[in-house]
Amino acid sequence: MKADDAFPCTRRSLGLLLALTLAWAVWAVATAPAVPFHPDESTYLYMSADGAALLHTPLSLAYHTAADDLRQHYRLVNAPLTRYLAALGLALDAQPALRADWDWAADWQTNLAHGALPTRDQLAAARAVMTLCTTLAGLLLALTACRFGGTSAGTLTLLLFLLNPLVLLHGRRAMMEAPMLLGLAWLLWEITTPRPRGWRVGLALAWGIWAKYWAVALAPVALWAAWQGEAPSHRARLRRLAGVAALPLLIGFLLQPVLWKQPWRVLPHMAAERLEVTQTQRAAFKAVLPAYAPDTPVQRLEVILGQLYLAPPAYLDLGKYRAPLATSITAYDAHLWARWTRPLAVAALRLLLMLVGLAAMLTWVRATTPRGHAARLILLAGAFQWGVLLLTLPLAFQRYALAVLPWAVLWEATGATQTLRWLTARFLTPHRS
Repeated sequence: MKADDAFPCTRRSLGLLLALTLAWAVWAVATAPAVPFHPDESTYLYMSADGAALLHTPLSLAYHTAADDLRQHYRLVNAPLTRYLAALGLALDAQPALRADWDWAADWQTNLAHGALPTRDQLAAARAVMTLCTTLAGLLLALTACRFGGTSAGTLTLLLFLLNPLVLLHGRRAMMEAPMLLGLAWLLWEITTPRPRGWRVGLALAWGIWAKYWAVALAPVALWAAWQGEAPSHRARLRRLAGVAALPLLIGFLLQPVLWKQPWRVLPHMAAERLEVTQTQRAAFKAVLPAYAPDTPVQRLEVILGQLYLAPPAYLDLGKYRAPLATSITAYDAHLWARWTRPLAVAALRLLLMLVGLAAMLTWVRATTPRGHAARLILLAGAFQWGVLLLTLPLAFQRYALAVLPWAVLWEATGATQTLRWLTARFLTPHRS
């Protein structure tokens, strides 16, 4: 391992992290089919047909003026990476793309008759790839924690992340959350190294943004990390900045053939259509469930903390289709690992540890050590990502709160390890008289 990738974990402790990660991955992939179905998974399996088209007939995905093209609508409003990862999973298992999108206005039987419900094999194939994304996210978060807290912080981060009931649910569905978590964790890993590589930071940022657009909040942090990191010369810093800035733009353009023919015309249309979807959704919820459409940063903070620490796993965003899914939800919810964070005492302890960890990290920011460097970058990235959600979170869906979950887990692990060290020093360390 190169010096700029060094972290205070021994080879033995790194082996432990890898073994725990591998064991979780095997179990998580094997049990992923038991995760209750979400109708949005149908949309990504339906859009996975773009994967083959990107390889063979990419210009067929270019923008055109047909107003009733449902696939084009999704290309304009959704980040592209998830549909390609779903396509990869289906291809590896020789499964076809779903032939119909889910219609939220129709009932369960109508969607079933139209072919909008994936088969068990289709879901398992796509979910396997998403679960591997979540697996890598957990490992990268653990390695990042090692940089400022050593093996104990890394191991605890890994366990708190991979065993979090929200990760076990949303991180194994064929939706945006697993790729987004990988992008966020990958970027934190890259920017906290003392000597970041511009092309690697750029790749991580590109993955995060094109998994879910909220990750664009971290672009300023990635650029700052590339500039501040150790470099032999001013020119080397400029090269790093160029890599961080250019790669997300280049990769985004390559992944979205809808832009290829007339990008300057399509980009404003893309932004307008995305905004229209968000405003329409907010207006609909505002009319019937105002609490689901927070208006102020304080309301959004309450939503985020409530979803991360108090709310049970949200198997459905709405009550619709609860009856057809009741059996799978009941079976999944019966497992301890699906509900171990629900008791109020556990939630209160986790929230307290998060605050202790955040406070501890704030005390490290002035240090010139690798720990101080990692703490500064994690806090800065957290300020941008939390800030964007506090200003823009449109709806109180639980899966939206996962955009800040990596920071919550890192702070929880830091709080736990610092508390344990304090207790050990206070009560178990012999004192000389």
